[in-house]
Parts: sequence; structure tokens; C-alpha cells
Amino acid sequence: MRAGAAASVPANAPDTVMEPEFHGLLYRRATDCRDSMDVSGLAGVAGRRRRRLTVFSCVCYKRASFPQARPTSARDEAVCRYHPEDPVLKHCLTTVLLCAAASFNALAAGGDPAAGKAKAAVCASCHGPDGNSVNPEWPKLAGQHAGYTAKQIRDLKAGVTRSNALMAPMIAGLSDEDIEDIASWYATLPATGGFASEELHALGERIYRGGNVESGVPACIACHGPRGGGNAPAGFPSLAGQHAVYTAKQLEDWRTGARANDPNGMMADAVRYLAPEEAKAVSEYIAGLH
Repeated sequence: MRAGAAASVPANAPDTVMEPEFHGLLYRRATDCRDSMDVSGLAGVAGRRRRRLTVFSCVCYKRASFPQARPTSARDEAVCRYHPEDPVLKHCLTTVLLCAAASFNALAAGGDPAAGKAKAAVCASCHGPDGNSVNPEWPKLAGQHAGYTAKQIRDLKAGVTRSNALMAPMIAGLSDEDIEDIASWYATLPATGGFASEELHALGERIYRGGNVESGVPACIACHGPRGGGNAPAGFPSLAGQHAVYTAKQLEDWRTGARANDPNGMMADAVRYLAPEEAKAVSEYIAGLH
């Protein structure tokens, strides 16, 4: 919880820390994330309880900046405990459970990469023969999680929560099997690295790793990992090396509502208070991750 943030904590709040029941893969991703974040603010919270708090803060994007809080009393620490009457923490638990549910869907998805290679021939004109597009306005698909790519194709094909005039005619005739095969093919390809702006590196790194506590922007690392690899079981995409121009456009689309295919409005909430210069900087930083 950010220092000074308001929350309803009854005097008789249970002296326990919420331990969400989420998929083991999510836990491991959260642990990796935790180990890369600044948790010095929790130096006074001992052992197992500290680990629970930091892991939870990593998984729950709403509390991605919690490790930077400075609890000064038992009462302050109580804010971080789960209580069913606290709507913010209740929303956090919902988010974690959504991640667990998404993991089973992502793990169940699968296609034939060999068949996908042939079917993806038409995609090469924009996304490159190896899935690494040259035009910075078009995304690199190489190395992207198959489940995520398949979902984006389906959403673009439906044209309700995400649309693109260039993509629509290209994917109109694809069957579900075609989509799975193509997504599986791109997942096998190595992604090329990108270049980040040295001038914007410091701000971009700060937003990616720590968010903006004052404005309420969560840290990107919470869902996308220390190196931008994302989390396939949870449906969180790999971002490492993606074109900065493309990433910045997606952030703006989520902010304006032009794109709305994120589960439970997670990205819309995450970028709501992201300043233009922060969006540009973090997009540049992501382009340099590998």
C-alpha cells in the first residue's frame, strides 16, 4: 500500500496476511519479480511474512508499488493485511484469481508450428519472414507467447475490443486451427533485440521497475517480469525488444479506450495516469530489454 493511501481497516482486522491461491507458475514468476524489486521499505517485516507481502505485491498490479512503502507502525502494516471489507484489496484478490484462471486457458492452447509456418506466409510482408518486423509501427511477433498471439488475432478478427483496418482483411478467413498454428509458429522464432534511447533510459527504468507512486501508476515489472518476458500462463505478453513506437501506440490506445481487450481492464487502469513523457520513456526502455 502506498504510504498515506486511504483504506478501511477495522480495529479488529484479523492478524493474518492474505495468501491467494494462485497457480504455481504465477508464484514462481512473482518470486522472480520480487527478487528484482526494491523491498527495502519492508526491512522491518520479518521472514515469511515479508516474503508473502512482497510476492503478493508483485502479482497484484494494483499494489505493484507496495514494496516502496515505508510502514512505520503495526497500524500501517495492518493496511496490507487482507480484509474482505477493503474494496481495493478485494479487487486485488480478484485480479490474482483471474490470472490463475487464465493460466489454464493458456496452457490448454496449442497448435502445430510446422503447419503454422506455411500459413504465416502472408504475414511476412508486414511482420517479417522471421517474425521481426522492420516497420516500428508493426509489432514483432517472434518469441511471443502462443496463447497471447492467438488471443490478439481472435480479438482483431472479431473487431469489438480491438480493431485494425490493415489486419482485418488478412485474418478474416482464418479458422481457429489456423490461428493456433500461426501463433505456435511465431512462438518458436527468436526475437531480435531492440535499441533504447539513452536520454530516456532513467525515467523509463524508473516507471518500468517502480511505477509512479505519486500518480498511482503501477510498475510494469509486476506482470511483465524483470526482463520483459511476460507470463505465458497468466496471459501477460513478452515485451522485451518490442518497437518503442508500437508499444507507445498501444499504451495510448488503452488509455483512450481504443483498445479494450485486456482482462478485467488491467491495462486501462495501469495507464490511466501515465503521463505522455512516461509512456514514451517506458516504451523506449522496453525496446532495450532482452
